[in-house]
Amino acid sequence: CDRGAVPPVGMAWGIETIVDDELEACEVVYAEAGDHEHLLRMSHQQFHELMGATRHGRFCKLPTH
Repeated sequence: CDRGAVPPVGMAWGIETIVDDELEACEVVYAEAGDHEHLLRMSHQQFHELMGATRHGRFCKLPTH
């Protein structure tokens, strides 16, 4: 990862990762790709397979507008 960038998959860096359940409802999920210029695009299925073993919780809400 670039300095100051967010790793797209915290588990790969030994970072405890918690996924908001609202993300599981999204058809497509975008995450910072480890630098400040690119995004990682994942389908719902890809995201679920990648993050299924992490802790989950409800702490965010999707925008209502």
